[in-house]
Amino acid sequence: MLTGADTAALRSAGDELAHRLEHAVTAVLTAREATTRCNARAEADLRVPVAVLDTSARAMVGIGSRIEHLARVAMTLVAADRDAVLRADVLGRRDDLLATAAARGGPSGALARLADSLEALLGADLIMDFDAAGDGLAVAAFGDPSAAPHVAIVVPGIGNDLGNVARLLANAAALQRAGGLGVATIAWLGYDTPGRPGSLDFLGNAWRGGRARAWADELSSFVREVRAGAAAGATVTVVAHSYGGRLAAEAARGPGLDVDDLVLLGVPGLGVGVDAVADLGLDPDRVTVWAEATGDPAVHDGLDALAGPWRHVLRGFGIDLGELLGVSTVLGRLATGGDPIPYLPSWHGADPERAAFGACGFDVGGARGHSQYFAGASLASLAAIVAGRTPRADEDRHADPSDPACWR
Repeated sequence: MLTGADTAALRSAGDELAHRLEHAVTAVLTAREATTRCNARAEADLRVPVAVLDTSARAMVGIGSRIEHLARVAMTLVAADRDAVLRADVLGRRDDLLATAAARGGPSGALARLADSLEALLGADLIMDFDAAGDGLAVAAFGDPSAAPHVAIVVPGIGNDLGNVARLLANAAALQRAGGLGVATIAWLGYDTPGRPGSLDFLGNAWRGGRARAWADELSSFVREVRAGAAAGATVTVVAHSYGGRLAAEAARGPGLDVDDLVLLGVPGLGVGVDAVADLGLDPDRVTVWAEATGDPAVHDGLDALAGPWRHVLRGFGIDLGELLGVSTVLGRLATGGDPIPYLPSWHGADPERAAFGACGFDVGGARGHSQYFAGASLASLAAIVAGRTPRADEDRHADPSDPACWR
């Protein structure tokens, strides 16, 4: 809680601010009324209250700084209190779960995974949100997001829930360690992710982006809260994986995404109509968008070029070459151990990994598969971006002259 001195200082600052504002504004209004009556001394009378207002404004800068400091202290204490309450809830649920499992001969299957996830959640530095209802929600930080000069929010994709949140937490923790003392990370399972491919939930919500649109406000609000509670001048980065990128795009295009960097990992598309970085509505002078997926993008681009003018002929027969190329990309990436998520234009929109999209590329090294971005060279690149440094280039992508200049 706030100390008595802090509370008294906040009340005093507020009273002083209100008094000075009332005095200055009243004086100015009085002088302006005199001016309308063409008082001969109006001009001279006006100079005095304007000077008072200027002095008050200067004093208010100091008062405002004190109020801002106290507000940050209050927010930090509230976060600590919330962490204590949520941590007790998680601990109680874990103990109940272990007791139930012991009665059944020990944890196994889903019970074991949930127990591991709750244990991993207890290992975070700060539990920011937790809800065991339904598939569950969990938000936790590594490092101190209220003090670190660089904060990253890791947003997962489909198939993530409380039963497997340990993986998301491990990714966020790895990014914080790679970033060092100046970086805090937040694992944000703050939305109800769609089910895995083949499920009715996936077909109804992931395929056409319905779940992303439904939760865009939630992500936008959370990023604003992180920004408000962060240190002055701190950078905020959203690192979005797979469907998490679609959610981030919906937030950016709708309620807004107050970030300095947006990183898209293994994201096949941000929705039909998002053909370039500019379509996200982010300020290009302040926000850098990065996009990478493992595997060789030349598989896709090469077949695309080979088709040339035949694309339109095939379309006349009802064949969308983009869909075929998406399948070929999957096969090509599988052959090289790359990310198998397909690029299907009618589902996903434009491929953010293409140079024409306008996103910056970076080195993902030997990352393999769809969920291997938080290790090795890929992790080093992510840590560099979050910490405001230039990551190692993806030589294949940056050899393309149409790629934007992304160096800092």
